[in-house]
Amino acid sequence: MGELRSRAPPPVVSNGGNGRSTSSAETANNQMGPNASATPSTSGATAGAGLSGSQPDTRNWSTTEGNSDDDEEEDMETDEGLDEDEGFVGRYPVRDRKRPCEWWRNERTVSQRVNIAIRLKEPATYEEAVRGPQSREWGKAMDAEIEAQLANGTWELGVPPKGAKVLPCRWVYKVKTNPDGSVDRFKARLVAKGFAQRKGVDYGELFAPTSRASSFRALLAVAAARGLQVHQLDVATVFLNGELKEEIWMKEPPGYESKTPGVACRLLRSIYELRQASRCWYDKLCTKFAEIGLFPSKSDPAMFVKVDEKGVILALVHVDDMCVAAKTQELVNRIKRAIGGLFKVRDLGEIKVFLGMEVTRRENGDITLSYVERILSAHGLGDVKPRVLPMAVGTRVTPAKEDAEVLEDSTAYRALVGELNYLAVSTRPDLAFALSVLSRYMAKPTKAAMGMAKGVLRYVAGTRHLGLVFRRRSSEVFDGYSDSDWAGDMDTRRSTTGYVFRVNGTAVSWSSQLQRTVAAHQ
Repeated sequence: MGELRSRAPPPVVSNGGNGRSTSSAETANNQMGPNASATPSTSGATAGAGLSGSQPDTRNWSTTEGNSDDDEEEDMETDEGLDEDEGFVGRYPVRDRKRPCEWWRNERTVSQRVNIAIRLKEPATYEEAVRGPQSREWGKAMDAEIEAQLANGTWELGVPPKGAKVLPCRWVYKVKTNPDGSVDRFKARLVAKGFAQRKGVDYGELFAPTSRASSFRALLAVAAARGLQVHQLDVATVFLNGELKEEIWMKEPPGYESKTPGVACRLLRSIYELRQASRCWYDKLCTKFAEIGLFPSKSDPAMFVKVDEKGVILALVHVDDMCVAAKTQELVNRIKRAIGGLFKVRDLGEIKVFLGMEVTRRENGDITLSYVERILSAHGLGDVKPRVLPMAVGTRVTPAKEDAEVLEDSTAYRALVGELNYLAVSTRPDLAFALSVLSRYMAKPTKAAMGMAKGVLRYVAGTRHLGLVFRRRSSEVFDGYSDSDWAGDMDTRRSTTGYVFRVNGTAVSWSSQLQRTVAAHQ
Protein backbone atom coordinates (compact mmCIF):
# COMPACT_ATOMS: atom_id res chain seq x y z
CA MET A 1 0.00 0.00 0.00
CA GLY A 2 2.40 2.65 -1.24
CA GLU A 3 -0.52 5.00 -1.81
CA LEU A 4 -4.09 5.10 -0.63
CA ARG A 5 -6.72 3.48 -2.82
CA SER A 6 -10.32 4.61 -3.16
CA ARG A 7 -13.36 2.38 -2.86
CA ALA A 8 -17.10 2.87 -2.72
CA PRO A 9 -17.98 4.49 0.64
CA PRO A 10 -19.77 2.43 3.30
CA PRO A 11 -23.45 2.94 4.04
CA VAL A 12 -24.39 5.98 6.06
CA VAL A 13 -26.82 5.43 8.89
CA SER A 14 -28.81 8.37 10.13
CA ASN A 15 -30.30 8.45 13.58
CA GLY A 16 -32.04 11.78 13.36
CA GLY A 17 -30.04 13.02 16.30
CA ASN A 18 -31.65 10.69 18.83
CA GLY A 19 -29.03 7.91 18.75
CA ARG A 20 -31.23 5.38 16.93
CA SER A 21 -29.79 4.28 13.58
CA THR A 22 -31.54 3.52 10.30
CA SER A 23 -29.72 2.54 7.11
CA SER A 24 -29.91 4.92 4.16
CA ALA A 25 -27.53 3.23 1.70
CA GLU A 26 -27.61 0.17 -0.45
CA THR A 27 -26.13 -3.08 0.80
CA ALA A 28 -23.82 -3.18 -2.20
CA ASN A 29 -22.00 -0.13 -0.87
CA ASN A 30 -21.39 -1.65 2.55
CA GLN A 31 -17.61 -1.66 2.20
CA MET A 32 -14.95 0.59 3.58
CA GLY A 33 -11.77 1.22 1.63
CA PRO A 34 -8.73 3.44 2.19
CA ASN A 35 -9.13 6.73 0.64
CA ALA A 36 -6.52 8.80 2.47
CA SER A 37 1.03 -30.36 50.93
CA ALA A 38 4.45 -29.43 51.46
CA THR A 39 7.49 -31.30 52.84
CA PRO A 40 9.94 -28.83 54.38
CA SER A 41 13.50 -28.79 53.16
CA THR A 42 16.35 -28.96 55.67
CA SER A 43 18.67 -26.61 53.81
CA GLY A 44 19.37 -22.98 54.63
CA ALA A 45 18.79 -20.13 52.26
CA THR A 46 21.45 -18.82 49.90
CA ALA A 47 21.29 -17.01 46.63
CA GLY A 48 22.69 -19.76 44.47
CA ALA A 49 19.70 -22.08 44.45
CA GLY A 50 16.39 -21.84 42.78
CA LEU A 51 13.32 -20.82 44.73
CA SER A 52 14.08 -19.62 48.24
CA GLY A 53 17.84 -19.54 47.80
CA SER A 54 18.46 -23.04 49.23
CA GLN A 55 21.93 -24.38 48.52
CA PRO A 56 21.26 -27.85 47.02
CA ASP A 57 20.57 -27.86 43.30
CA THR A 58 17.30 -29.79 42.92
CA ARG A 59 17.44 -29.64 39.15
CA ASN A 60 15.84 -33.07 38.79
CA TRP A 61 13.32 -31.55 36.46
CA SER A 62 15.50 -32.99 33.72
CA THR A 63 16.82 -31.67 30.42
CA THR A 64 15.39 -31.29 26.97
CA GLU A 65 18.34 -33.00 25.31
CA GLY A 66 20.45 -36.01 26.02
CA ASN A 67 23.55 -33.99 26.92
CA SER A 68 25.51 -34.81 30.04
CA ASP A 69 25.60 -32.05 32.63
CA ASP A 70 29.16 -33.05 33.55
CA ASP A 71 30.33 -32.47 29.99
CA GLU A 72 28.64 -29.09 29.94
CA GLU A 73 30.12 -27.94 33.25
CA GLU A 74 33.67 -28.84 32.18
CA ASP A 75 33.53 -25.91 29.79
CA MET A 76 32.06 -23.50 32.32
CA GLU A 77 34.06 -21.23 34.58
CA THR A 78 34.70 -22.60 38.05
CA ASP A 79 34.53 -19.28 39.83
CA GLU A 80 31.04 -18.70 41.18
CA GLY A 81 31.68 -15.04 42.00
CA LEU A 82 30.70 -12.21 39.75
CA ASP A 83 33.26 -10.68 37.39
CA GLU A 84 34.64 -7.18 37.72
CA ASP A 85 32.77 -6.03 34.64
CA GLU A 86 29.53 -7.00 36.38
CA GLY A 87 30.02 -4.61 39.30
CA PHE A 88 31.72 -7.09 41.68
CA VAL A 89 35.25 -8.35 42.20
CA GLY A 90 35.87 -12.05 41.63
CA ARG A 91 37.44 -13.94 44.48
CA TYR A 92 39.84 -15.91 42.28
CA PRO A 93 41.40 -15.10 38.91
CA VAL A 94 39.74 -16.99 36.08
CA ARG A 95 41.32 -17.79 32.72
CA ASP A 96 39.16 -16.73 29.81
CA ARG A 97 38.04 -19.68 27.74
CA LYS A 98 35.25 -20.31 25.30
CA ARG A 99 33.19 -23.38 24.71
CA PRO A 100 34.15 -25.43 21.62
CA CYS A 101 32.07 -24.84 18.53
CA GLU A 102 29.43 -27.51 17.99
CA TRP A 103 28.70 -27.10 14.31
CA TRP A 104 26.29 -30.04 14.19
CA ARG A 105 23.74 -28.22 16.34
CA ASN A 106 23.22 -25.65 13.58
CA GLU A 107 22.42 -23.01 16.23
CA ARG A 108 23.66 -20.14 14.07
CA THR A 109 21.06 -20.91 11.43
CA VAL A 110 18.27 -20.64 14.00
CA SER A 111 19.78 -17.44 15.37
CA GLN A 112 19.97 -15.91 11.92
CA ARG A 113 16.29 -16.69 11.30
CA VAL A 114 15.36 -15.10 14.63
CA ASN A 115 17.36 -11.98 13.81
CA ILE A 116 15.50 -11.61 10.51
CA ALA A 117 12.23 -11.16 12.39
CA ILE A 118 13.88 -8.87 14.95
CA ARG A 119 15.25 -6.56 12.24
CA LEU A 120 11.78 -6.00 10.75
CA LYS A 121 10.54 -2.74 12.22
CA GLU A 122 6.91 -2.69 13.27
CA PRO A 123 5.26 0.64 12.35
CA ALA A 124 3.98 2.81 15.16
CA THR A 125 1.46 4.75 13.06
CA TYR A 126 -0.64 4.33 9.94
CA GLU A 127 1.57 6.78 8.06
CA GLU A 128 4.68 4.69 8.81
CA ALA A 129 2.92 1.56 7.58
CA VAL A 130 1.84 2.94 4.20
CA ARG A 131 5.18 4.63 3.53
CA GLY A 132 7.54 1.96 4.85
CA PRO A 133 9.39 -0.79 2.95
CA GLN A 134 6.72 -3.39 3.85
CA SER A 135 3.79 -1.15 2.84
CA ARG A 136 2.28 -3.82 0.57
CA GLU A 137 2.26 -6.44 3.37
CA TRP A 138 0.82 -4.03 5.92
CA GLY A 139 -1.80 -2.90 3.41
CA LYS A 140 -2.98 -6.45 2.89
CA ALA A 141 -3.08 -6.97 6.66
CA MET A 142 -5.23 -3.86 7.17
CA ASP A 143 -7.57 -4.87 4.35
CA ALA A 144 -8.01 -8.28 5.97
CA GLU A 145 -8.79 -6.65 9.32
CA ILE A 146 -11.43 -4.33 7.83
CA GLU A 147 -13.02 -7.22 5.94
CA ALA A 148 -13.21 -9.21 9.18
CA GLN A 149 -14.79 -6.25 10.97
CA LEU A 150 -17.45 -5.81 8.27
CA ALA A 151 -18.17 -9.54 7.97
CA ASN A 152 -18.59 -9.72 11.73
CA GLY A 153 -20.93 -6.73 11.86
CA THR A 154 -18.79 -4.95 14.41
CA TRP A 155 -20.19 -1.50 13.65
CA GLU A 156 -22.56 0.51 11.54
CA LEU A 157 -22.01 4.04 10.30
CA GLY A 158 -24.24 6.81 11.55
CA VAL A 159 -24.37 10.34 12.84
CA PRO A 160 -23.71 10.36 16.58
CA PRO A 161 -26.29 12.14 18.76
CA LYS A 162 -25.49 15.55 20.14
CA GLY A 163 -23.22 15.34 23.18
CA ALA A 164 -22.14 11.75 22.49
CA LYS A 165 -18.48 10.96 23.17
CA VAL A 166 -16.75 9.58 20.06
CA LEU A 167 -13.73 7.44 20.90
CA PRO A 168 -10.60 7.74 18.75
CA CYS A 169 -8.97 4.64 17.29
CA ARG A 170 -5.62 3.61 15.83
CA TRP A 171 -3.80 0.78 14.07
CA VAL A 172 -1.44 -1.64 15.83
CA TYR A 173 1.04 -3.67 13.77
CA LYS A 174 2.76 -6.92 14.67
CA VAL A 175 5.10 -9.32 12.85
CA LYS A 176 4.09 -12.89 13.71
CA THR A 177 6.94 -15.44 13.72
CA ASN A 178 7.27 -19.21 13.40
CA PRO A 179 8.84 -21.43 16.10
CA ASP A 180 12.24 -21.09 14.39
CA GLY A 181 11.97 -17.30 14.40
CA SER A 182 11.22 -16.78 10.71
CA VAL A 183 8.40 -14.48 9.62
CA ASP A 184 4.97 -16.13 9.51
CA ARG A 185 2.68 -13.23 8.61
CA PHE A 186 2.04 -9.53 9.03
CA LYS A 187 -0.86 -8.68 11.31
CA ALA A 188 -2.70 -5.37 11.66
CA ARG A 189 -5.24 -4.75 14.39
CA LEU A 190 -7.71 -1.88 14.69
CA VAL A 191 -8.00 -0.84 18.33
CA ALA A 192 -10.06 1.77 20.13
CA LYS A 193 -8.46 4.19 22.55
CA GLY A 194 -10.35 2.87 25.52
CA PHE A 195 -8.63 5.17 28.01
CA ALA A 196 -11.14 7.83 26.97
CA GLN A 197 -14.12 5.76 28.18
CA ARG A 198 -16.08 6.85 31.23
CA LYS A 199 -16.77 4.43 34.08
CA GLY A 200 -20.45 3.78 34.66
CA VAL A 201 -21.35 5.32 31.30
CA ASP A 202 -19.30 3.52 28.67
CA TYR A 203 -18.51 0.36 30.64
CA GLY A 204 -19.46 -1.60 33.75
CA GLU A 205 -17.96 -4.95 34.88
CA LEU A 206 -14.43 -5.49 33.55
CA PHE A 207 -12.98 -8.62 35.17
CA ALA A 208 -12.24 -11.50 32.80
CA PRO A 209 -10.12 -14.51 33.80
CA THR A 210 -7.28 -15.92 31.70
CA SER A 211 -5.46 -19.21 32.07
CA ARG A 212 -2.56 -19.50 34.49
CA ALA A 213 0.83 -20.85 33.44
CA SER A 214 0.59 -23.51 36.16
CA SER A 215 -2.68 -24.77 34.62
CA PHE A 216 -0.99 -25.12 31.25
CA ARG A 217 1.92 -27.05 32.73
CA ALA A 218 -0.48 -29.26 34.72
CA LEU A 219 -2.38 -30.00 31.51
CA LEU A 220 0.86 -31.06 29.78
CA ALA A 221 1.81 -33.21 32.78
CA VAL A 222 -1.54 -35.02 32.69
CA ALA A 223 -1.38 -35.33 28.90
CA ALA A 224 2.07 -36.91 29.02
CA ALA A 225 1.14 -39.28 31.86
CA ARG A 226 -2.10 -40.46 30.22
CA GLY A 227 -0.98 -40.27 26.60
CA LEU A 228 -3.45 -37.56 25.62
CA GLN A 229 -3.34 -35.81 22.25
CA VAL A 230 -2.81 -32.04 22.58
CA HIS A 231 -3.72 -29.71 19.73
CA GLN A 232 -3.88 -25.95 19.36
CA LEU A 233 -6.42 -23.52 17.94
CA ASP A 234 -6.27 -19.79 17.29
CA VAL A 235 -9.48 -17.75 17.34
CA ALA A 236 -9.54 -15.05 14.66
CA THR A 237 -10.56 -11.53 15.73
CA VAL A 238 -11.44 -12.86 19.16
CA PHE A 239 -12.71 -9.65 20.80
CA LEU A 240 -15.06 -8.96 17.91
CA ASN A 241 -17.22 -11.86 19.11
CA GLY A 242 -18.31 -10.08 22.30
CA GLU A 243 -21.63 -8.27 22.31
CA LEU A 244 -21.86 -4.79 23.78
CA LYS A 245 -24.61 -3.65 26.11
CA GLU A 246 -23.65 0.05 26.09
CA GLU A 247 -23.99 2.52 23.21
CA ILE A 248 -20.47 3.45 22.12
CA TRP A 249 -19.36 5.57 19.17
CA MET A 250 -15.92 5.44 17.56
CA LYS A 251 -14.18 7.41 14.84
CA GLU A 252 -13.66 5.80 11.45
CA PRO A 253 -10.45 3.77 10.97
CA PRO A 254 -7.47 5.82 9.71
CA GLY A 255 -7.13 5.36 5.95
CA TYR A 256 -10.65 4.00 5.57
CA GLU A 257 -12.73 7.13 6.13
CA SER A 258 -16.08 7.67 4.43
CA LYS A 259 -16.63 10.64 2.16
CA THR A 260 -19.78 11.57 4.08
CA PRO A 261 -18.94 14.22 6.70
CA GLY A 262 -19.98 13.99 10.33
CA VAL A 263 -20.40 10.20 10.48
CA ALA A 264 -18.87 7.78 12.99
CA CYS A 265 -18.96 4.08 13.80
CA ARG A 266 -21.62 2.91 16.25
CA LEU A 267 -20.15 -0.20 17.83
CA LEU A 268 -22.45 -3.21 17.92
CA ARG A 269 -19.76 -5.62 19.14
CA SER A 270 -16.70 -5.21 21.30
CA ILE A 271 -13.45 -4.16 19.69
CA TYR A 272 -9.86 -4.39 20.81
CA GLU A 273 -8.73 -2.06 23.62
CA LEU A 274 -12.25 -1.31 24.81
CA ARG A 275 -12.28 -1.54 28.58
CA GLN A 276 -14.97 -4.23 28.58
CA ALA A 277 -13.71 -6.17 25.54
CA SER A 278 -12.16 -9.02 27.56
CA ARG A 279 -15.27 -9.37 29.72
CA CYS A 280 -17.56 -9.46 26.71
CA TRP A 281 -15.43 -12.16 25.06
CA TYR A 282 -15.34 -14.36 28.19
CA ASP A 283 -19.11 -14.11 28.63
CA LYS A 284 -19.65 -15.10 25.00
CA LEU A 285 -17.11 -17.93 25.32
CA CYS A 286 -18.82 -19.44 28.38
CA THR A 287 -22.23 -19.22 26.71
CA LYS A 288 -21.10 -20.88 23.48
CA PHE A 289 -18.93 -23.53 25.17
CA ALA A 290 -21.89 -24.57 27.34
CA GLU A 291 -23.75 -25.44 24.13
CA ILE A 292 -21.15 -28.13 23.30
CA GLY A 293 -20.78 -29.41 26.88
CA LEU A 294 -17.62 -27.54 27.94
CA PHE A 295 -17.86 -25.92 31.38
CA PRO A 296 -15.23 -23.94 33.37
CA SER A 297 -13.48 -25.75 36.20
CA LYS A 298 -13.60 -24.48 39.78
CA SER A 299 -9.81 -24.25 40.10
CA ASP A 300 -9.26 -22.23 36.92
CA PRO A 301 -12.18 -20.49 35.15
CA ALA A 302 -10.19 -20.54 31.90
CA MET A 303 -9.88 -24.35 31.95
CA PHE A 304 -12.97 -25.93 30.40
CA VAL A 305 -13.80 -29.60 30.95
CA LYS A 306 -16.20 -31.98 29.23
CA VAL A 307 -16.88 -35.49 30.55
CA ASP A 308 -19.07 -37.99 28.72
CA GLU A 309 -19.19 -41.70 27.90
CA LYS A 310 -16.44 -41.32 25.28
CA GLY A 311 -13.90 -39.76 27.62
CA VAL A 312 -12.61 -36.49 29.08
CA ILE A 313 -11.89 -33.42 26.97
CA LEU A 314 -9.84 -30.50 28.31
CA ALA A 315 -9.75 -27.04 26.74
CA LEU A 316 -7.46 -24.29 28.07
CA VAL A 317 -8.12 -20.75 26.83
CA HIS A 318 -5.81 -17.74 27.01
CA VAL A 319 -7.66 -14.94 25.21
CA ASP A 320 -7.45 -16.11 21.56
CA ASP A 321 -5.11 -19.08 22.08
CA MET A 322 -6.69 -22.46 22.85
CA CYS A 323 -5.24 -25.89 23.43
CA VAL A 324 -7.46 -28.96 23.58
CA ALA A 325 -6.50 -32.39 24.93
CA ALA A 326 -8.26 -35.76 24.63
CA LYS A 327 -7.37 -39.44 24.67
CA THR A 328 -7.92 -40.18 20.99
CA GLN A 329 -7.48 -38.26 17.79
CA GLU A 330 -11.17 -38.78 17.05
CA LEU A 331 -12.17 -36.91 20.20
CA VAL A 332 -9.74 -34.10 19.40
CA ASN A 333 -11.12 -33.72 15.89
CA ARG A 334 -14.68 -33.75 17.18
CA ILE A 335 -14.12 -30.96 19.70
CA LYS A 336 -12.20 -28.90 17.14
CA ARG A 337 -15.08 -29.16 14.70
CA ALA A 338 -17.50 -28.15 17.43
CA ILE A 339 -15.43 -25.08 18.37
CA GLY A 340 -15.02 -24.23 14.68
CA GLY A 341 -18.79 -24.16 14.38
CA LEU A 342 -18.98 -21.52 17.13
CA PHE A 343 -16.11 -19.21 16.17
CA LYS A 344 -13.81 -18.60 13.25
CA VAL A 345 -10.66 -20.48 14.20
CA ARG A 346 -7.35 -21.57 12.68
CA ASP A 347 -6.43 -25.19 13.29
CA LEU A 348 -2.72 -25.21 14.15
CA GLY A 349 -2.56 -28.99 14.56
CA GLU A 350 -0.43 -30.57 17.27
CA ILE A 351 0.75 -27.99 19.75
CA LYS A 352 4.17 -26.53 18.98
CA VAL A 353 4.31 -23.04 20.50
CA PHE A 354 1.95 -21.70 23.17
CA LEU A 355 2.41 -18.17 24.49
CA GLY A 356 6.01 -18.20 23.30
CA MET A 357 6.85 -21.51 25.00
CA GLU A 358 8.08 -24.27 22.70
CA VAL A 359 6.35 -27.63 23.19
CA THR A 360 7.91 -30.81 21.78
CA ARG A 361 6.59 -34.36 21.97
CA ARG A 362 9.17 -37.13 21.94
CA GLU A 363 8.67 -40.54 20.37
CA ASN A 364 8.30 -42.15 23.82
CA GLY A 365 5.41 -39.81 24.67
CA ASP A 366 7.33 -37.37 26.90
CA ILE A 367 6.56 -33.67 26.45
CA THR A 368 9.24 -31.00 26.78
CA LEU A 369 8.64 -27.31 27.45
CA SER A 370 11.32 -24.67 26.86
CA TYR A 371 11.78 -20.97 26.13
CA VAL A 372 15.36 -19.70 25.84
CA GLU A 373 16.70 -19.15 22.34
CA ARG A 374 14.70 -16.04 21.54
CA ILE A 375 16.06 -14.16 24.57
CA LEU A 376 19.66 -15.04 23.75
CA SER A 377 19.26 -14.11 20.10
CA ALA A 378 17.62 -10.80 20.95
CA HIS A 379 20.60 -9.82 23.12
CA GLY A 380 23.28 -11.32 20.84
CA LEU A 381 24.56 -13.67 23.55
CA GLY A 382 24.40 -17.00 21.76
CA ASP A 383 28.17 -17.61 22.21
CA VAL A 384 28.73 -15.81 25.53
CA LYS A 385 30.92 -17.37 28.24
CA PRO A 386 28.49 -19.31 30.48
CA ARG A 387 28.14 -19.41 34.25
CA VAL A 388 27.45 -22.29 36.63
CA LEU A 389 24.84 -20.56 38.83
CA PRO A 390 22.43 -17.65 38.36
CA MET A 391 24.01 -15.90 41.35
CA ALA A 392 27.11 -16.60 43.43
CA VAL A 393 26.54 -18.71 46.52
CA GLY A 394 26.19 -16.51 49.58
CA THR A 395 25.26 -13.34 47.70
CA ARG A 396 23.55 -10.85 49.98
CA VAL A 397 21.30 -8.18 48.61
CA THR A 398 22.11 -4.86 50.25
CA PRO A 399 20.46 -1.46 49.78
CA ALA A 400 22.06 0.74 47.16
CA LYS A 401 24.45 3.26 48.72
CA GLU A 402 24.12 6.97 48.09
CA ASP A 403 27.29 6.96 45.98
CA ALA A 404 26.20 3.93 43.92
CA GLU A 405 26.28 4.43 40.17
CA VAL A 406 22.71 4.59 38.93
CA LEU A 407 21.92 3.81 35.31
CA GLU A 408 21.10 6.93 33.32
CA ASP A 409 18.58 5.02 31.23
CA SER A 410 16.81 2.20 33.07
CA THR A 411 14.92 0.98 30.00
CA ALA A 412 17.48 -1.70 29.05
CA TYR A 413 17.56 -3.10 32.60
CA ARG A 414 13.80 -3.25 32.90
CA ALA A 415 13.45 -4.88 29.50
CA LEU A 416 16.07 -7.52 30.32
CA VAL A 417 14.56 -8.32 33.73
CA GLY A 418 11.11 -8.51 32.19
CA GLU A 419 12.26 -11.04 29.59
CA LEU A 420 14.09 -13.11 32.17
CA ASN A 421 11.09 -12.96 34.50
CA TYR A 422 8.82 -14.44 31.83
CA LEU A 423 11.36 -17.22 31.38
CA ALA A 424 11.44 -17.78 35.16
CA VAL A 425 7.66 -18.05 35.50
CA SER A 426 7.13 -20.18 32.39
CA THR A 427 9.79 -22.91 32.10
CA ARG A 428 12.73 -22.25 34.47
CA PRO A 429 12.08 -22.56 38.23
CA ASP A 430 15.84 -22.36 38.87
CA LEU A 431 15.68 -18.65 38.04
CA ALA A 432 12.89 -17.79 40.48
CA PHE A 433 15.10 -16.55 43.33
CA ALA A 434 17.46 -14.59 41.09
CA LEU A 435 14.58 -12.76 39.40
CA SER A 436 12.99 -12.05 42.77
CA VAL A 437 16.21 -10.23 43.70
CA LEU A 438 16.62 -8.39 40.40
CA SER A 439 13.01 -7.16 40.49
CA ARG A 440 13.77 -5.14 43.64
CA TYR A 441 15.92 -2.74 41.61
CA MET A 442 13.32 -1.88 38.98
CA ALA A 443 12.58 1.60 40.33
CA LYS A 444 16.24 2.73 40.52
CA PRO A 445 18.58 0.18 38.92
CA THR A 446 22.32 0.49 39.48
CA LYS A 447 25.24 -0.68 37.37
CA ALA A 448 25.86 -3.45 39.91
CA ALA A 449 22.27 -4.65 39.45
CA MET A 450 22.76 -4.62 35.67
CA GLY A 451 25.87 -6.75 36.18
CA MET A 452 23.86 -9.29 38.16
CA ALA A 453 21.20 -9.38 35.43
CA LYS A 454 23.83 -10.04 32.77
CA GLY A 455 25.23 -12.79 34.98
CA VAL A 456 21.84 -14.49 35.02
CA LEU A 457 21.72 -14.17 31.25
CA ARG A 458 25.13 -15.86 31.00
CA TYR A 459 23.80 -18.69 33.17
CA VAL A 460 20.85 -19.05 30.84
CA ALA A 461 23.21 -19.21 27.86
CA GLY A 462 25.16 -22.04 29.48
CA THR A 463 22.02 -23.98 30.38
CA ARG A 464 19.93 -23.42 27.27
CA HIS A 465 19.41 -27.17 26.94
CA LEU A 466 17.50 -27.28 30.25
CA GLY A 467 13.72 -27.27 30.37
CA LEU A 468 10.71 -29.01 31.84
CA VAL A 469 10.12 -32.63 30.81
CA PHE A 470 6.73 -34.19 31.50
CA ARG A 471 7.10 -37.96 31.41
CA ARG A 472 4.63 -40.73 30.71
CA ARG A 473 3.82 -42.60 33.94
CA SER A 474 1.51 -45.44 34.89
CA SER A 475 0.49 -43.63 38.10
CA GLU A 476 0.19 -39.92 38.90
CA VAL A 477 2.02 -38.48 41.91
CA PHE A 478 1.60 -34.96 43.31
CA ASP A 479 4.08 -33.57 45.86
CA GLY A 480 5.45 -30.23 47.04
CA TYR A 481 8.34 -28.66 48.91
CA SER A 482 8.82 -25.35 50.69
CA ASP A 483 11.66 -23.50 52.41
CA SER A 484 12.57 -20.04 53.64
CA ASP A 485 15.51 -18.08 55.01
CA TRP A 486 15.37 -15.69 57.99
CA ALA A 487 15.52 -11.92 57.51
CA GLY A 488 17.54 -12.36 54.34
CA ASP A 489 16.69 -8.96 52.91
CA MET A 490 19.13 -6.50 54.48
CA ASP A 491 16.97 -3.49 53.68
CA THR A 492 13.56 -4.55 55.01
CA ARG A 493 14.59 -7.49 57.26
CA ARG A 494 11.97 -9.66 55.62
CA SER A 495 12.41 -13.35 54.89
CA THR A 496 12.20 -15.05 51.50
CA THR A 497 9.86 -18.00 51.02
CA GLY A 498 10.06 -20.43 48.16
CA TYR A 499 7.92 -23.38 47.14
CA VAL A 500 7.59 -25.85 44.30
CA PHE A 501 4.81 -28.34 43.52
CA ARG A 502 5.35 -31.22 41.12
CA VAL A 503 3.21 -33.60 39.11
CA ASN A 504 4.94 -36.90 38.34
CA GLY A 505 8.28 -35.42 39.37
CA THR A 506 8.13 -32.30 37.17
CA ALA A 507 7.52 -28.81 38.52
CA VAL A 508 4.19 -27.25 37.56
CA SER A 509 3.96 -24.43 40.12
CA TRP A 510 6.70 -22.50 41.93
CA SER A 511 7.47 -19.14 43.49
CA SER A 512 10.15 -17.22 45.38
CA GLN A 513 9.19 -13.96 47.04
CA LEU A 514 9.64 -11.82 50.12
CA GLN A 515 7.26 -12.38 52.99
CA ARG A 516 4.81 -9.59 53.70
CA THR A 517 5.86 -9.02 57.32
CA VAL A 518 9.18 -8.33 59.01
CA ALA A 519 10.94 -11.43 60.38
CA ALA A 520 10.34 -12.11 64.08
CA HIS A 521 13.25 -12.42 66.51
CA GLN A 522 14.52 -15.94 66.95
